[in-house]
Amino acid sequence: MSKDYKNPPLTEAVFEVKYGKSVNFSTETIAAFSESIHPLFPIKKKAVRIETSINVGLEKKENDIVNKTIKFDTFYSPDEKYLVHLEENRISIHRLKPYISWVDFASKINAVLSAHIQHINFEKLIRIGVRYINEIVFPKDSQMKDAFGVFLTIPPQIEGEIKSLFCNLVLRVGENNDQLKVRIGDKKSTDKQNAGLAIMDLDYSNEKISFENQKDIMSWLDNAHASIEKSFESLLAEKLKSTFDI
Repeated sequence: MSKDYKNPPLTEAVFEVKYGKSVNFSTETIAAFSESIHPLFPIKKKAVRIETSINVGLEKKENDIVNKTIKFDTFYSPDEKYLVHLEENRISIHRLKPYISWVDFASKINAVLSAHIQHINFEKLIRIGVRYINEIVFPKDSQMKDAFGVFLTIPPQIEGEIKSLFCNLVLRVGENNDQLKVRIGDKKSTDKQNAGLAIMDLDYSNEKISFENQKDIMSWLDNAHASIEKSFESLLAEKLKSTFDI
């Protein structure tokens, strides 16, 4: 995030573009892309992920579960805190903790997008998004309900001890059908001195917008980041804001 927070909670920041079809995705264009980003991302590794889908059949009693193996290239910065995933219809740029700044992250995104548009390009953007995943440690005297400005209220008629709690919000933002997904939930803490640990996952995206050029993408991205930063601060209860010196 652009502000320098005390005890920054960010564990990973992600920028992602999904598109319908690559215009020019080949061994040669991947090599040219790799050469272009080499000064920033000199380490290249092969990677694999499994994509699972369920085919629902009306005539079958059971659904077909299909696992698809996707191989792709990953490029790392020298300290391996920045990485780029490159697939035929998807590219993402990741920053792992410790997070430096939005200016630094945006500059890496801009450089990677320039190389991608020059050598590979794509048709029909399906989704563009930026995501910030935070791990927030509770002060000793706080609980989940005290930490956030929005959360689930349990009616007193429901008896029992809450073992786990997760809250999901989906918000429409602005005039371009942008969408902000907010996920807040508890996570088991390994530090016995703390009362608990929470995940705050902020995912800002658009699946309908089109861009004329890279400058428009970066302008959208600046607005998306500003919305995420504002949401992060607004979702924290006053008692927890002091933890980050807000």
